[in-house]
Amino acid sequence: MSVVNKDKAFERAVDLVINQDRSIHSWTGRYVAVQTSLVVAETGLLAWKAGTDEWAIMVLGILVAAAAVIFLHLMTVLICREHRWQGLYVEWVKAIEGQEPFLWKQEYKKIPGPNIAKVFWWMRIFLTVGWFVFIGVFVFVAAM
Repeated sequence: MSVVNKDKAFERAVDLVINQDRSIHSWTGRYVAVQTSLVVAETGLLAWKAGTDEWAIMVLGILVAAAAVIFLHLMTVLICREHRWQGLYVEWVKAIEGQEPFLWKQEYKKIPGPNIAKVFWWMRIFLTVGWFVFIGVFVFVAAM
């Protein structure tokens, strides 16, 4: 069994931060892809409206929008959780680095990492409002 020294622990903690960052980017890509796909589905339903039963189209449109809002909230919670884990791993790196941290000198204090999750919470609010406006427009157009 190998002995874990400070250098190995530091390297492992940095690897965790890097891997967590890749995970966050992957989830963010899925976040954008799901929302974009659902907008395309919604606009496809609007284009398909001509000559069909308006109530069926309205119900499908509302279901697509509801799915979009649900995925929006769930994926926001997931991405914010991943950011919290990354923050924990960064704290591990800082703790392992010791008394005179090289990576966390005073001039690096303005790194915007802790506020990124708040951006997703605000995005969630704006996108939810956008979806409800889209539902209103969709129902209005489908009813005409």
